[in-house]
Amino acid sequence: MARCLSGLTQRCQRLPRAVRGRPRPLVARSSTSRGGAEASSKDPTAPCSVEHVGYFRSCFSCRNGCPRQGSLAPNSVGVVELRQGHEVFEAPAGLSLTGLEGFSHAWLLWHFSEYQSRKMRSPRVRPPRLGGESLGVFACRSPKRPSRIGMTACRIEGVSEEGAWLRVSGVDLLDGTPILDIKPYVPRYDSFPGATVPAWMDRPSEALGHRSGVAAADVEVRFEPRALEELESVSRRSGLFRDSAAMEGTIAEVLSQDPRSRTSKKHDKQEYGFRLDNARVTCVFRRMSGDGLEALVTRVEAAE
Repeated sequence: MARCLSGLTQRCQRLPRAVRGRPRPLVARSSTSRGGAEASSKDPTAPCSVEHVGYFRSCFSCRNGCPRQGSLAPNSVGVVELRQGHEVFEAPAGLSLTGLEGFSHAWLLWHFSEYQSRKMRSPRVRPPRLGGESLGVFACRSPKRPSRIGMTACRIEGVSEEGAWLRVSGVDLLDGTPILDIKPYVPRYDSFPGATVPAWMDRPSEALGHRSGVAAADVEVRFEPRALEELESVSRRSGLFRDSAAMEGTIAEVLSQDPRSRTSKKHDKQEYGFRLDNARVTCVFRRMSGDGLEALVTRVEAAE
């Protein structure tokens, strides 16, 4: 049986809950800078640094299992922890969250701090749904971008001014991700019911084949009885999930998208594992008749 679980310990060490020190500033090109309007007008290409306002505590500690879009795993959870002191704000950081509890959703702007690629400055990428064809990087959601800026629309689950944190669900950020900004989601401005997309984005996965890297249209997720018993026990010690149902739902949502790599999807039967908060999940993918897949969760153990 082909395996992609054995290297988890070496490849996917959990990031620290609290990140000490100041990371290297994210550098961008802008028409404005801290040097003032006069300086920027003289040199519109002058670099500017983007201040991070906090870090993200996520149920996903590594790329294995992290969804491509947060909306694909609405049960997934995380917490934005703002930087305390006066590093960012002249008053307590929690005051910046005043009024946010009145919104149901928020945008998170963040930095792909853990993503490294030799093709970060390539203007073209190859999205899985294009079957090998290339496309301009600004016409897709690829992380291979020169600025390495990501954005996620997520549901607000809780706000604490005193604790300077924001709890959200439906996330696709890794643990320790630097947060650049938080903006409220306003349907009147952010929703466009008549918006259209290119035909390739609506191309059914069945037409692409299971070797394309795109999730199969039908992934049946099942849990062995022992896995459900382990999940119930592990979820009680979770620092993010409220109950076992939320953790079980997130596992099912992640596996239903077949998060394996394009190469791994060539196998008709394969063991796969990923870490979710304090749990280490193990499952077996099996190709069924046609293009259907089964993901059988065999273990949900406490992660070390």
